[in-house]
Amino acid sequence: MLALVLAIPAFVGGYLWSADTATFETAERSNEFRLGQADLLIEAGPGETAALVPRGSRVASWDDGRTTLMVEGRLTTTEYFSIDLTNPLTEGLFVVRTGHVAREAGEAALGSALADRLGLGVGDTIRLGMPLRELRIVGIIDPTVQLDRPVVVVAAGNHLSGNPDQHHLVVLPPDARDWVPPEDIGFLSTVEDSPADQAIRTTALWLVVGFASAQVVLMVGATTAVTARRRHRELAMVAAVGATRSQTGRIVIAHNLTLGIAGAFAGLVLSIMAFYLTGDVLAQVTNHPLANDSRPGLGAHLTAGAVSVLLAGVAALGPAHGAARRSDPSAALHRLGDQRIRRGLLFGGLPLAVLGAIAVMYGVDSEVADLRITVLGAGLVLVGLAASGPLIVAALGRLAGRMVLPLRISIRHAARHQLRTGAAIAAVCAATAGSIGMILFLTADTSTGGPGQQATAPPNTLSLPAEVDTWINDEEMAQLRNELPCHRLVSVLVASDSSVINAFRNPAPGLPTPDMPASVGIGGGELIELVTGAPATEQALSLLAAGGAVSFYPEFMDVDSLRLRHETVDDVERIELDAILLPAPEPYRGLPGVVVSPETAAELGLISGSGRLVFDLDRPLNQSELAAAQHAFLSAQLRADIDTDPVGLIPPRPAGGHVAENPMVYLLAILSGLITILVGAVAVGQANAETRGDMSTLAAIGGGVWIRRTISACQAGLVVGVGTVLGVVVGFAPAAGLFAVRPDLSWNTPWWLLAVIAVGVPVLAMLGTLAVAQSKLVFVRRTS
Repeated sequence: MLALVLAIPAFVGGYLWSADTATFETAERSNEFRLGQADLLIEAGPGETAALVPRGSRVASWDDGRTTLMVEGRLTTTEYFSIDLTNPLTEGLFVVRTGHVAREAGEAALGSALADRLGLGVGDTIRLGMPLRELRIVGIIDPTVQLDRPVVVVAAGNHLSGNPDQHHLVVLPPDARDWVPPEDIGFLSTVEDSPADQAIRTTALWLVVGFASAQVVLMVGATTAVTARRRHRELAMVAAVGATRSQTGRIVIAHNLTLGIAGAFAGLVLSIMAFYLTGDVLAQVTNHPLANDSRPGLGAHLTAGAVSVLLAGVAALGPAHGAARRSDPSAALHRLGDQRIRRGLLFGGLPLAVLGAIAVMYGVDSEVADLRITVLGAGLVLVGLAASGPLIVAALGRLAGRMVLPLRISIRHAARHQLRTGAAIAAVCAATAGSIGMILFLTADTSTGGPGQQATAPPNTLSLPAEVDTWINDEEMAQLRNELPCHRLVSVLVASDSSVINAFRNPAPGLPTPDMPASVGIGGGELIELVTGAPATEQALSLLAAGGAVSFYPEFMDVDSLRLRHETVDDVERIELDAILLPAPEPYRGLPGVVVSPETAAELGLISGSGRLVFDLDRPLNQSELAAAQHAFLSAQLRADIDTDPVGLIPPRPAGGHVAENPMVYLLAILSGLITILVGAVAVGQANAETRGDMSTLAAIGGGVWIRRTISACQAGLVVGVGTVLGVVVGFAPAAGLFAVRPDLSWNTPWWLLAVIAVGVPVLAMLGTLAVAQSKLVFVRRTS
């Protein structure tokens, strides 16, 4: 059992360290994914780029756009790149799975996600383009920046649609490394590792390692103590033939170190095997190719093994001291020593936990925001609770008289062995707290961080650019509407020369000013109902008719008015309008933030820019309906025979930054549950080893067959239940520290997931113990 527990840090440490090294997106790797071997990616045509860049620069073109694709008789759209991947500047942008890159006009390479979806491989043909044409597939390649990106890659200059975006990779000469394009030219440049990101990553790793190490030390220490008790006769005989107390203690430490070496070796072998077996899964989860040629790090594994052996030695120090004292003939001295230890832990643990809580509160203060202080405080809380474990067990012992027999026996046994049970509870607490802290951080709401995390439109909508009216006729639009469960088609017009001014003058300290959709819509009741989901009120319609405005977000309201920023040819003017608030359910980045009537827009001189057509649907679409509607629309566009990119029906993008979008959250929850159940199993094994006398007594008085299993299940529920609840509470402390250094994050606590962990894990531990525990009661002959 000890070797199994000591194999955990070697296995988990070696695997996580190698996986983190292979998957972490450093600045260097991020630059290679986005830019290949270039310094800049400039968004400009070839002539403009050649005139801009310094003399001596090396340049490679990279065009990207969308085109039509025939899939099983239906038209759809896909992204395509036109790039020369034989150019050294593009090295690192793509990874070739099979075949080779496209070199000629009739060739194409497919992303593996698209190839799997179409069931195509090297040597097959594909119909795509505007107009449609056949290309031969010569390779399966994936963009390193996003491996599952469904893309077609063709040779440079082979455009599959009318107006692709033109980019150029640029390597600057040595004497112009600091050159940047003019402000009106878009570009991407290389990035450097952010100190804040490095601090968060380092803290997260140490958080997991520190809490896991505490868990192992506590669990191994408790198990070693039980083992040393059972070896009391053997150690006493060694002492009787002349061994000193220190020599007796060294025997216990040497036993642990031997098991630590065996466990470390087994853990490292399993870790290396697991890394090789799960390399493809890691690449899919991170959506990037693995670094280091997907090889496990030898140094990481050796360090993890050394830590396992070190933890084995550290965990044996306390039990070794106790075994040395028990080798003394005076039993009273042993009992007195245990009492002194319990008092010391009690009076030292509670102040330590309080001090840790004060440190956490100080570290998360907006004026301090120190991650190191907060994590140190979280560690002190954990250590303080671990030291106070015997107090918790003693308090539970006072309730035993009111419980049913199996639970009463479990609680009283725990109260008799407060140090061992307290250590087991603290180990479960440590196992849970680290995962809870990372779960809370990963589920943070990042909607305040910018428009990239906001939804584009309400659910159950589809949209098209408004300019499609120039080439789709009424009959084709009617056919498209017949393919959809659409009860309303809303034309959303937006003023191109105006925006609404944010009225929030004093945002919360440390937080950016709320970034709400600030465009000015021109419309009436239909637009209001589309954004808010409810019919426009009579008051709102009357205010629009009187020259006022309707705001969808309180950030724009200044009591009962709002202000617009209107750009004219000669000046920028600010216009104040009476307004009413009709709140939207959430920010919709693709829709206006306020609306005025067409008459008011004309009176104020607002210029109507490009908008969109929004299909307001009665219900969600299934994939077949969406594909049929997409095919009807693209067929009309191909018949129009115009030189443009394909325009597809655009579903709304949901808001980002929530628990459902981060699979690592569920992985941490599962790992936390598994490790906690394993720790509970070890604790039950310890308790069973110490309750042989109680079980023998029950056998002597005719105890039932299921009584032993029920007692074991109650022991598991006691240790895992109390430890898990404490771990959930303690996990908020390190999460608060991570939030302190990221003021753009706000709490989005997944209470249901925390409840599942707090309740489900102890229940699973009890059910698992019921399933595997022995049920037979054995009478043990006792000798004094």
